[in-house]
Amino acid sequence: MEPPVRQARTVSLPVLLGGLASTALTLALVYGLGEAYGFNAMGLYGYYVLPFGAFVVGLLAGSGYGIASKVTGFRIGRATLWVVLGLQVAAYALAKYLEYRMIAAQGGALPAFLPYLDEAARSIRFENDNGSVGQPLGALGYGVLLLELAGFGGGALLVPAALRSSPYCDACGRYMKTRAIGVLPAAVPERRMWRKADDEKAAYAAEQETARVQGMAVHDHLFGLARAGDGPAFAEASRLVAAGTKEAGKLPTRLPVSLASCPACRRGVLSSQVMTGAGNQTATTALDSADVSPALVRSLDA
Repeated sequence: MEPPVRQARTVSLPVLLGGLASTALTLALVYGLGEAYGFNAMGLYGYYVLPFGAFVVGLLAGSGYGIASKVTGFRIGRATLWVVLGLQVAAYALAKYLEYRMIAAQGGALPAFLPYLDEAARSIRFENDNGSVGQPLGALGYGVLLLELAGFGGGALLVPAALRSSPYCDACGRYMKTRAIGVLPAAVPERRMWRKADDEKAAYAAEQETARVQGMAVHDHLFGLARAGDGPAFAEASRLVAAGTKEAGKLPTRLPVSLASCPACRRGVLSSQVMTGAGNQTATTALDSADVSPALVRSLDA
């Protein structure tokens, strides 16, 4: 019997509360560091325009949304992301107001909040590499505040937005767990070629094509077993793929295969990719995916 499909909810209160809790704790830490050591975490910039500090603070502040989403099983959708963005903008404004109140509590003669914010924006100055402080930015200071807000809001959205692409079981309302099946070879090892050795280049290209065809044949066989629901044969084929993963991972083109499955109903999705290059030059594209039965998922645990 198929498990009943849960009705999708627009926004989850526990997720919002989790995010607000992490935001409050993060801002308390930021102001604690400012009070104790004079360290302005939100004011750290890279190349004068990259709000690195605000982004990291926002990332910590928004982590609660992702944690609560994982714990409750509520999948964060577009509506939730908009609510999160609105809450983080409000949290940034509240942080500025608390900053204003803290300065006022120390006995400083301050104007009303909005004039104070205008003065604070116009008086922003950057410290140069040699330790000297530049001139106030004037109206350009508003641009710095906007960058700071963008960094804070963007960092807060990173974790919940990343969860949107995580495999999810709509029937059970739970995130799936992903395991690596292995990596299939789809090329031969790279080797240097003499510039004018056309026959050697042609032979090498033929080897590469043969390896690609063989890799795709194994790939298609594995996915065929998955779609047919042949658990024992799929489990044996997966063990062979896993055994060759280390060597295949060194090749210029390889085919990673993974299985995402629901911890509750055990239904899953088998997926593969084409991966080329290495290091910072690595490129990945989706290749294939197939829904698999609970029995096939269990076969891997047998």
